[in-house]
Amino acid sequence: MSTLQKYVKLKKQVEEAQQKAIKAGGALEQVMQTLEDEFGCKTLGEAKRYLKKLIKDEAKAKEAFETSIGEFEEKWSDKQGMGR
Repeated sequence: MSTLQKYVKLKKQVEEAQQKAIKAGGALEQVMQTLEDEFGCKTLGEAKRYLKKLIKDEAKAKEAFETSIGEFEEKWSDKQGMGR
């Protein structure tokens, strides 16, 4: 392979890499805009902290729901046989 062919091949690889970088940068910009618009997070760090909070809130809500269901079943299971 001649030096010119190597140069042309290398130039093509560099141009393809630049296009991928531009595309990835645009995708990142779009994701960051979505994070800000939908969740009020301006940085990835803020988004990670918000996600942790949501996970904790979900766990608390699930626990409260399970407690309520247990209380409901306990209260109404005794009365189920009445009135038959």
